[in-house]
Amino acid sequence: AASDVYKRQIVDYRISSLIGGIPVLFGYADTHNIEVPIGDIPRGSYIVRVTDETGNVYTSKFIK
Repeated sequence: AASDVYKRQIVDYRISSLIGGIPVLFGYADTHNIEVPIGDIPRGSYIVRVTDETGNVYTSKFIK
């Protein structure tokens, strides 16, 4: 069920530039929620990639 997705632990995340795919932030976690400080990254388009405890990968784009 879709609600089960929100119960899974996040194990890592990576934020990469949409142009060139260069990672700008990455880290490891062991939680259901994370806050990533993006104040220091330059303006641009990015993709965030999150992996959960079962190995599922979720991606989303954002513009800063």
